[in-house]
Amino acid sequence: MCIVGVTAPAWTGERVRVRADAAFGAAGLVPEEGGARATGTLRDDVGSPIADAEVILSGDAASLLGAQACTAGSDIGRGGVRSTHEGVATLTDAQGRFCVKLAAPPPDGALTVHYSGDSLRGEASARLATQRIPGTVRLAFDAPRLVASLDVPSARVAVSTRTEGSGTGTPIRLVLSQGPGPVGPPGQEQPPGPEQELAAADVVVGAVARFDVETRLLGGPGPSRLTVRFPGSAALSAASEWVHVDRVTTVHLALAGTVAPANPSRGAELHLAASSSAGPAPDGWVEAVVNGQPAGVAPVERGAARLSLTLPATRRDAVVATVRYVPESPGWVPGPEGLAVTIPIAGPSTHRLAPWLLGAAAIAYVVLRAWRRPPRAIRSAARPHEAAPGRAVVELVRAAPGHSGWQGTVTDAHEGTPVAGARVNLVVPVFDGEGVAATVTTPEDGSFTLPPIEAGRSAGARLVVAAPHHATLTEPLPRDGVLSICLVGRRRALLDRLVAWTTQAGRPFARKAEPTPHEVAQVARRERREDVEAWASAVNEAAFGPSPPDERADEALRRAEPPAPAPDRSDR
Repeated sequence: MCIVGVTAPAWTGERVRVRADAAFGAAGLVPEEGGARATGTLRDDVGSPIADAEVILSGDAASLLGAQACTAGSDIGRGGVRSTHEGVATLTDAQGRFCVKLAAPPPDGALTVHYSGDSLRGEASARLATQRIPGTVRLAFDAPRLVASLDVPSARVAVSTRTEGSGTGTPIRLVLSQGPGPVGPPGQEQPPGPEQELAAADVVVGAVARFDVETRLLGGPGPSRLTVRFPGSAALSAASEWVHVDRVTTVHLALAGTVAPANPSRGAELHLAASSSAGPAPDGWVEAVVNGQPAGVAPVERGAARLSLTLPATRRDAVVATVRYVPESPGWVPGPEGLAVTIPIAGPSTHRLAPWLLGAAAIAYVVLRAWRRPPRAIRSAARPHEAAPGRAVVELVRAAPGHSGWQGTVTDAHEGTPVAGARVNLVVPVFDGEGVAATVTTPEDGSFTLPPIEAGRSAGARLVVAAPHHATLTEPLPRDGVLSICLVGRRRALLDRLVAWTTQAGRPFARKAEPTPHEVAQVARRERREDVEAWASAVNEAAFGPSPPDERADEALRRAEPPAPAPDRSDR
């Protein structure tokens, strides 16, 4: 072991004093409307804030006139501002910050901030330079919701730019990306997924950026969202904006085979293909109309449909069926015109057989006069109940004895399928108007049961049935028993109302074949009927657009329906 001895020097009687260094950080002038703010932070050499320290601003006397604390009532500037022979003084807050509001902006570098130090800290000074605050860029798409057609090679997207503060005329580069749209009800959307960059554009702030987007990059039909971003620069802060976009493609119908001659008593069968620029339509329906009446409906599966038609008795050699595509998934849009299919009638027409029929009738009359058989019982001409009558109706299938209530099913008037989520309301008169005595919502099988309610048997009781994608039906309440309620889809109801409107209006809107909303809009444009054109265009969008119309859109179209003009009878 080694022991080292150290001899201490004799006490001299002098004190050793240690003072920390002080320094200003982030000290500068921030321009603002009507003046400027002198701000900064005072800290020691280990980074601790120096609180309650007096700092003095000196230099340009004109800018110091009328100086005051930045925020009254807060810690920063709580000591106020007082004038000194050097300039103005204020105190730092608990975080070492100071802030003085100047009535006039001083020249750059014309002011100095000084701290005289104390027993533990040394003095500090800093010249106040003007700080440049980046301007704010605002981006906006040219519409609140965009529609991108996948049937064309490219889609144009416009984004306007502006700035708050300085920066107008500055060249910037914007990047456009696509990502899946938010999932969930409004206000509860889930965050969007990963994005894919689509295009970039250079623009000066204050102008409109235009992106040419290759539609092959957008993916398949359906909803999505576009996001435009500016990454920011030294002069301008970063910015972004997004918008919903509906990617749509037009579905075209075509015959997938030859049309065989048909017997009206047996109907006809058509094999159809539903295709688009994005490929075969995955789902949806095709519906046919003959002589203005529904003739058949069939589902579309992987771009193909097998449609069975009911044909009217005719003396003609052929009948024409108009077939339309009705979408199910968003983004698959039917064309403005339906597919017209000419169906030849098998064998000679009825009028060609008329002489033979008359001759046969005469022979039969003679035979019957000579030989009369005993009369047979007359068959009932009543037709059995149809599951899909093609119209909105409430039918009493079977009456129940006594007061047992009501039960039954709600089905689609054209397809015969059950309607889930339909609200069946029993509305009765009350002393101040009407009230709902009972209500029930149908499950997946479309069934419902309403309890026996005495008020339901009073005069004026009604059954009101509403569903998300079907037109609301209001009918007088039948007697207790089993009911069959058929609802018409909103799309079909809109088209039915348009056809009824053209029938009432007459020429030039009415025609032999059932007009489409697009055709009505074209006629209205020629006739300079802007109200009719706008209404028919809105009906076309609601009936054939990517999203099925809801109750609010249906009601808006009812209110927008213009009065039918007097029919043109000049050529009659």
